[in-house]
Amino acid sequence: MLGAGYPPGRALAEQMSRPLVKVGSNRPKRAGGARGVRDLTSTSVNRVGTATGGTSGRLWRSAAALCASAVLAAVAACTAGSTPTGPATPGSGAPEPSGSTSTTSTTAYGNPTQPQPMVDGISAWPGSICAKLDPKAVTAVFGGTPRTDRRSLSTWVDTPTYDMCSIGMDLKGRPGRIYLGTSVLAQTPASWAAAVAATRKAFPGAAVLPGATPGYVFAGSAATLIGDRGVRLTYSFGLTADQATKLFALLRPVVAAEPLAPLVRAGARCDRLTETAAAVIGQKVVIRRDITEGPGYQTCAWAGELAGVSMRASAEADPVGSVKDGQQYSNAQTVPGLGAYATWVGNSMDGYVLGVATPNKTVLWFEGGFGQAPERSTMVELARAALAAGF
Repeated sequence: MLGAGYPPGRALAEQMSRPLVKVGSNRPKRAGGARGVRDLTSTSVNRVGTATGGTSGRLWRSAAALCASAVLAAVAACTAGSTPTGPATPGSGAPEPSGSTSTTSTTAYGNPTQPQPMVDGISAWPGSICAKLDPKAVTAVFGGTPRTDRRSLSTWVDTPTYDMCSIGMDLKGRPGRIYLGTSVLAQTPASWAAAVAATRKAFPGAAVLPGATPGYVFAGSAATLIGDRGVRLTYSFGLTADQATKLFALLRPVVAAEPLAPLVRAGARCDRLTETAAAVIGQKVVIRRDITEGPGYQTCAWAGELAGVSMRASAEADPVGSVKDGQQYSNAQTVPGLGAYATWVGNSMDGYVLGVATPNKTVLWFEGGFGQAPERSTMVELARAALAAGF
C-alpha cells in the first residue's frame, strides 16, 4: 500500500506529498466557514497544486503516484529470493503478524530506537533537508519564484515511507510547492532497484532517470537512491529529467550527511491506535509519526516495511459539509453509523480514502494506500477507535 491521502481539507493539503497534475475547482467557498485547501503540492501516500474553492478543491494525482497495491506485490516478487526490501541492516526478517504494536527494534534497523516526542511540523522545518539547500540554487533549477510561507514537515506513508519537507515555489504567478523526502528506513541497492523496476513496469511512461543509480521521473515525480536513502521529489508543475537530476545533485551532500531518523516520533494520543493500525496494514508497525500543524491539525502515521496507514485530523467549522464536498468529485460510498457523517472517497484505480466528520468539529481522513477497497472493515475499525479516543 503506497500512500498518504488525497482528500480535501486544510491539514491534508499542506502535508500531502504526491504530485498533482491538475487542480481544478473554482466553485465558490461553501457557506458555513469550511476552511479552504491550502497551497498543495501533493499526499500517503503520498500530490501538489493549489485549490481555490474552499474544501471542495478537486485533487488529481499523477499516474506516477498511482502505484497501486499491485506494485507492492511486484516489489515483493522482485525481491523474493534476493535481498529483502527494507532496511539495509541485516536481520530484519519478515514482518510480524498483524496486531503487533511494537514500534522499535534493536536489531533489525540502524535507526535510533529511542522514541522521540511528537513533531511540530512548522517549527521543526529549519532542521529539514529543505532548509539546508541553497534557495538560489533551487530557484535556478525550476525557474520559479520562491515563497517562504507555510514551510512544514509531513510524512508520506509509502514503500518506503518518507519524512517529507516542502518549499514554496511559484511559477508564472501560480502558487506551487516542491516536496522532498528521504526514506525513514535504509535501502539496499537491490531493494531500491526492485522498487524502481516495479514502478516502471506498472507505468511504462515512467522514464529512466539518467545516472548509474536506478531512478525514474514521471510527470511531477522523481525518485533516486542517495547512499542508503531513497529520495523522492515532487513538484506542482511537473518535472523534467534534467530538473530532477540537478536537484538530486544539490541534495546529494545534504542527504549523505543526514543520520537515519528515529523510528518513532509520536505522542500518546495516536499511539493508542497502533494495534488497530497494525491490523489495517497487516504487519508490524515499525515507523510512527505524529505531526501537528497548529491547534486542531494533526497527522498520525503508522508504517511497516511495505505498507502503512495515516490519519489526518483537521478542525472544520462544518465537518459534515467538508466531507460531502470531498465526495462529490469522486465515486463515494457512505458508511452509516460512523461519526456524524462518513464516506469512502475515491475510485478503484486510485484507491479509496475514508472521510469521517466527528461530533467534535473535526474531519478525519484515513488512507491505507492505493487500492484501498471500501469493504476493508479494518479501516472502519481504525476510525471507530479514533472516535473513541476523542478525535
